[in-house]
Amino acid sequence: MSFSTEAKNELARIDNPNQKADIAELSAIIRQAGSIQFAGNMKMSLKITTELNSIARKIFKLLKTYSRNGGSKIIG
Repeated sequence: MSFSTEAKNELARIDNPNQKADIAELSAIIRQAGSIQFAGNMKMSLKITTELNSIARKIFKLLKTYSRNGGSKIIG
């Protein structure tokens, strides 16, 4: 396993002390690995690509915790 993979897995296991740190982490992940896609009828989707399951689990956890879920869906 490469050093970067080990480091990412270790960072994914860290629980942040507060909501601001969680949102900052999610924002950084989206900025680095995310893209926004626009479709007709005012639809928008966020696509995040990662190779590591630990990062994907962290993203799902943060999105479930902090999304307002006003008609949005999380698809895995």
